[in-house]
Amino acid sequence: MNRSAAPRILGFEHLAMSWQEKWHCYGLKISQGDFCVTSQEVVITTVLGSCISVCIYDPSVGYGGMNHFMLPKSANNADRDKPLRYGLFAMEQLINQLWKSGCKKHNLKLKVIGGGRMMDNFSDIGKLNIEFIEQYIKDEKLHLIASDLGGDYARKLAFFPATGRLLVNRIPSIDTQIEITAVAEHAKEKSKFVTQNTVELF
Repeated sequence: MNRSAAPRILGFEHLAMSWQEKWHCYGLKISQGDFCVTSQEVVITTVLGSCISVCIYDPSVGYGGMNHFMLPKSANNADRDKPLRYGLFAMEQLINQLWKSGCKKHNLKLKVIGGGRMMDNFSDIGKLNIEFIEQYIKDEKLHLIASDLGGDYARKLAFFPATGRLLVNRIPSIDTQIEITAVAEHAKEKSKFVTQNTVELF
């Protein structure tokens, strides 16, 4: 991609775009409560602890998207101002946007990442997130083609929505989301694994 021609993604202009020399393309980062859908040849990145990201693409039209949710659901609707932090709303928004872009449900391919157990002294939010997304995929009869879930480590993701390629870098267990972000920014990518099921560990 031409570095001078930063793409404009309609509806997601609030997500900052920057050149990613490592990938030779423009990229944008999403955090808790964000999602993005596009056919542009960009990379979408995020960092996960106990959170989940679902990467979906439709190879027939070249559209894909990724979300990042924090909890399965709100206990009492007390957080209505940030509904995308919760799994059900995050999934509905992502899939609805893909449909608006011309994707078909029977063509959607899913890759699901995250749900790590980050703090031993607290409830296992990661496990609850995994249980939610596995049940959601089963209920909606969606096509899961790859996953990297659980464990006691954080993850850094790089998703290429136009092709469905997904890279995952596992980061040693740390205690807070702030530390997760800081470590991810400075982590050295290590080419240790090449996966099964089209999720590449880097």
